Amino acid sequence: MLKLMLLCNTLGTSQKIINKVVSKIENIRLVGIATTIDEAQNIIKEADPDLVITTNEKIFQVIQERFIIYSPGVVLISNSKVKHDISYKNYIIIDYRESFSCITEKITDFVKENIKASKKDKAIKILSNIGFSFKLSGTNYLLDSILYANSYKGSYSFETVFYDIYSHVAELNNTTSKVVKWAIERSILYLYGSATDETLKKIEKYFGVTYPDKITAKFTINFIANKLSS
Repeated sequence: MLKLMLLCNTLGTSQKIINKVVSKIENIRLVGIATTIDEAQNIIKEADPDLVITTNEKIFQVIQERFIIYSPGVVLISNSKVKHDISYKNYIIIDYRESFSCITEKITDFVKENIKASKKDKAIKILSNIGFSFKLSGTNYLLDSILYANSYKGSYSFETVFYDIYSHVAELNNTTSKVVKWAIERSILYLYGSATDETLKKIEKYFGVTYPDKITAKFTINFIANKLSS
């Protein structure tokens, strides 16, 4: 189910969109309503919405400047005849003068074509945006570890990742736990070995870990697995 945030100047506008539009779209869960950019930032930090419906164009700048690896689908309800200087990729502008049924239809089509709720897709996007290379087997093992940790949280201990998670990933990929552990650690080493200033900035923004401190395999698995459920 997709997580939705609304950002409108007034609660009245948000309420109309909820009643006339959001309630008509399947598989959407409202995780927050904001009337200011500051409120929107707080909701994004806490809930990582997959979709933002807004009447405030400033949200694009905020996402690009303050949430480097975060790129939700954005629906801007505005005057389509006004020139919008937007460099963001995943968005659509809908004229506010359209009927609610037309707005609903356009948002539904946008969601189907541009947004996926798959946790696997989300994890791949996170790892790729941070700078992990999926050409390495370790990154694929890391992905499997994250998805397993997210699905079976509580049935393993992060203190015994090697035995609980790596053994599962090893069986899944017809290899050994030692190989999985080595490959994941190599993938993280490669991440830092090829890191640019932009990469280090993304790591710091997302994980809160500032170089020369480095993320570990256990920390990465735990952190992203929890993010997928937030």
